[in-house]
Amino acid sequence: MRKFLGLFLAYQVSQILGFYAASSQALEARQSFQDESGTYVLPVGSPDFYNGQSNASVTFDQHSLLLDGKRVMFFSGEFHPFRLPATELWRDVLEKFKASGFNGVSVYWHWGLSAPNPKEVRFTEHNDLAKFFQVAKEVGILVIVRPGPYINAEVAAGGLPGWSTNLPGLARTNATDYRDAWYPYLSEFAKQTAPFQYPDGPVIALALLPKSHTGTFVAIQSENEYLTSATAHITGLNEHMQAIIDTYRSNGLTKIPTIHNDRNAGGQYSQPGLGKVDL
Repeated sequence: MRKFLGLFLAYQVSQILGFYAASSQALEARQSFQDESGTYVLPVGSPDFYNGQSNASVTFDQHSLLLDGKRVMFFSGEFHPFRLPATELWRDVLEKFKASGFNGVSVYWHWGLSAPNPKEVRFTEHNDLAKFFQVAKEVGILVIVRPGPYINAEVAAGGLPGWSTNLPGLARTNATDYRDAWYPYLSEFAKQTAPFQYPDGPVIALALLPKSHTGTFVAIQSENEYLTSATAHITGLNEHMQAIIDTYRSNGLTKIPTIHNDRNAGGQYSQPGLGKVDL
């Protein structure tokens, strides 16, 4: 029996190793080692963050993210500050991220908690942007920030304020009343985040970068698991996506690329046209 188990385990290990070897070969076969910069299409209104075509500190190419021209593998975990309202514990969480080998963190920001009514936006207490950014600075960790306005995150209404559900316009489209509802939140968010864009903000990732390099934010996400109008057969989706990006840019977020988390490998907002993100 012992001999049989040994042979069985050896067989299973060989199968696993064979699978990963085949997967690695397949990935390598798909990886182009030729310069693909000529195929990149610049998004509408983008300052351009493609390496070799941009003088931005945060750039990218077909292979990776680059900071000041140096390749960086961005190893990030997920942390939602609003889920830990004891703000004095934020530092402990980020220090554990870094001690675990991560050099970055991805954070959602909650519109509904930041805008308790249509006339008020407040980034205080457990929504305190500046405090979180300062902690990230002192810990020395890169940040990708994801303010929505819809975030999903398994929260009620995906982070939309309860009062926004009374609007007659269709949420998550370019309906005028919906745009008027989220604009104060995202515009103020952008203004408060702008000073912390890499490389002008706090010191980050000392293990990766010279001490003279400063900054926290390397990218900002537009919307969340969002479809194009062509895919969803709903008008106004691409225009809504572009309006979010334009709001970021017009309120100071001009030094970091926009990203999008597609809900599957569908390539939403990777094609030319309204709403296309940088990365």
